[in-house]
Amino acid sequence: MGQRAGAVILDGLLLGICLGVAATVLVGATMGVLTDRGQCLGDLAAGTVVFETN
Repeated sequence: MGQRAGAVILDGLLLGICLGVAATVLVGATMGVLTDRGQCLGDLAAGTVVFETN
């Protein structure tokens, strides 16, 4: 019984970490889009590098 509870807690922790990382990446990407440097990184990540002149 205790071992099963431990496994459930561990699964919950792993899920929480995964969601936290996903949220961090999502927020970082959203903030990045608001800046020129972030836009460049976003384009690289999307595989669509566009060279623009300012």
